[in-house]
Amino acid sequence: MLRKIDWFMLISAFFFMIAGTGILGFVEYQKRQLKTSKKTRPRKKKPKKPKGPKIPFQKGASPKEFVDKNGSTMVLIPAGKWIGPDGKEQEMHLFLIDTTEVTYKQFQAFLRANPEWQKGGKKAREFADPNYLKDWDGLEYPKEKENSPVVWVSWYAAKAYAEWLGKRLPTEKEWMRAASGKTWQIYPWGKEAPSKQTANFGNLYGKTLEVNTLMGGLSPEGCFHMAGNVWEWCEDPYPLPSLGLTWRLIKGGSYRNLPENLAIPYRSGEDPKTCREDVGFRCAWSPKEKKKP
Repeated sequence: MLRKIDWFMLISAFFFMIAGTGILGFVEYQKRQLKTSKKTRPRKKKPKKPKGPKIPFQKGASPKEFVDKNGSTMVLIPAGKWIGPDGKEQEMHLFLIDTTEVTYKQFQAFLRANPEWQKGGKKAREFADPNYLKDWDGLEYPKEKENSPVVWVSWYAAKAYAEWLGKRLPTEKEWMRAASGKTWQIYPWGKEAPSKQTANFGNLYGKTLEVNTLMGGLSPEGCFHMAGNVWEWCEDPYPLPSLGLTWRLIKGGSYRNLPENLAIPYRSGEDPKTCREDVGFRCAWSPKEKKKP
């Protein structure tokens, strides 16, 4: 006959054996569940990186619009095929271009941040003729011209303004692409001759107009005054081999010019230090090309 202590040990051993088996079974069950959940659990998708180059400007009112730190709206013109003035299809890179000419108010902000370009400043004396900012009184411009295209600025001053914003002046090809749209046309609005509703030319208004006027003259990309109002400085050189000089290209014609001067293919040039009452500018931007190894 087993003693009470033997019974106690026997029952305890049996209990621990059952408990141990249960615990091992539970652990194995949890392992199987973990493996199953790993197989069936959907993998988290990595967020897709936005396609195309990073654009260092704030987004605007539409997906194609961006705004620089000085308030200029730019339109994005994607890379792709373009019918040029020769009627042939050619490749065009991605770029942004201002929808309007740079205004007096915007140029004032540049002058305040860059004293060397103020009237009498070191850069102004070196890179502009005596007519630079002719209608300014120190840092003050004629108040009625706040939103008119700034004039009396040299090519060098226009370039400096663009670089201050992380931009540059447009190339002739970019300028024409923005003015004509995907398919070549003679004027920004089409083939019809200029009128008072589409362009500021031939002294019809007798002065420059504010930069966002004449909706009838909008280019297919939404750019104002790419024909008339003021000539616009471009990045490209304008060689004068007979004189041994290289000027800079100007495009678009002005409020004083004839219709033929407003045609998109028409080109002229000017000394880069020259400051005229009918020459202004707009800016452009494109991603830097990656250097080939």
